[in-house]
Amino acid sequence: ADPAWEIVARVDKKIHRLDPDQVLFLWGAKDFVFDTCFLDEFLKRLPGAQSHVFSDAGHYLFEDKPDQTTEMIHQFLNS
Repeated sequence: ADPAWEIVARVDKKIHRLDPDQVLFLWGAKDFVFDTCFLDEFLKRLPGAQSHVFSDAGHYLFEDKPDQTTEMIHQFLNS
């Protein structure tokens, strides 16, 4: 089993504790580990959470899109 699976299972058990209004998902559509099906499931469990998918980015989102992710995080935190 993948060692990351334990982390995913823990998140799954506790995700309901989050306030969707305080959640921003930034996702790389080309992620080779967590495809957009994971994002879809997170959004089902946290309706109202904000999200943005970068069609040309992958798993290492902050390396692929450093300026864009930084700007989106700043905007989210200042809203």
